[in-house]
Amino acid sequence: MTNILYKINKQYDQLTKSERKIADFILASPHEIINMSVQDLSETINTSTASIVRFSKKITEKGFQELKLSISRYLPEDTKQLNHFELADNESVATLKSNMLARVTDTMNCASVQINDHDIDAICKTIKHARTVFLFGYGASMIIVTDLFQKFSRIGINVRLLQETHLLMSTLASHDAHDCIIFVTNKGIHSEMLSMATIASNNHVNIITISSNDNNPLAKIADYTLIYGETDENELRMAATTSLFAQLFTVDILYYRYIALNYQNSLNLITQSKLALDEYHRYLTTIQSKH
Repeated sequence: MTNILYKINKQYDQLTKSERKIADFILASPHEIINMSVQDLSETINTSTASIVRFSKKITEKGFQELKLSISRYLPEDTKQLNHFELADNESVATLKSNMLARVTDTMNCASVQINDHDIDAICKTIKHARTVFLFGYGASMIIVTDLFQKFSRIGINVRLLQETHLLMSTLASHDAHDCIIFVTNKGIHSEMLSMATIASNNHVNIITISSNDNNPLAKIADYTLIYGETDENELRMAATTSLFAQLFTVDILYYRYIALNYQNSLNLITQSKLALDEYHRYLTTIQSKH
């Protein structure tokens, strides 16, 4: 494995002016950067967070977190202070709020750079022309697909959320290229999800994945992969946090772009949805008052 500091030094002459500013800091103070957020580095060297994320992807093909991990591998053990846990024993509320805000800010900045505009538009087009849009997510990603189900339902998309895998597979068997399925997954490595994607592909159902990267088995099967970038979570995470923020940010961009491309019709449907809920609450109030 190539020493990442050597790689940065070797590519230095090919870097842009802003990238050289980032490289200069890393080469001069590698032990400092491994404990910094994107925002910290941005303020320290007076450059944009977007430039830092792009530089990180250029050097590591992933993101800022991977850059820090790559640097830490080549530092003496006594200079490393990377904490593989998300909090310390008896950590204060003030510190938790500050750290979480920094982590979420880094995550949003990274996702904003990683999300491809053309991929968003292509996926919106596929969703618009689909007879049925299926949604699926495991574990914490189930929160995201449930949110997306509620949003799509309000703008007239024929969307289905089936979490029982056998039922989903038997339902997909009667669908084809006129339909699509959206998998939300941070890593894209679940064997059961891969099996479902293979069945969908065999039936020519369009496959869309929303994931941290496109270098995973599920992304290789998919017709479209929407990438939000690697987050700072690792195998010792205590809960899905920044990955959930990244996924929610991504599906919100997808949802609002779909509305922007189908503006008047979407607004009409949202209005109808609101009127239906208001009418439901009126009937409910009437029934309750009679009792």
